[in-house]
Amino acid sequence: MIPPEIADLADLIWPGWAELDDEASREVIKAARRIHDAGYRPTSAGGRETP
Repeated sequence: MIPPEIADLADLIWPGWAELDDEASREVIKAARRIHDAGYRPTSAGGRETP
């Protein structure tokens, strides 16, 4: 299962990523995870609030 914060970032990178083929969607998720791991957190105006 993909954590919601990672899925939210994937939506920002490539809207509709879930409909891509397996390889392409994995690449989008990997990019979203790298951005998340680098410390990106959305602001309250841009999505879910992170405590």
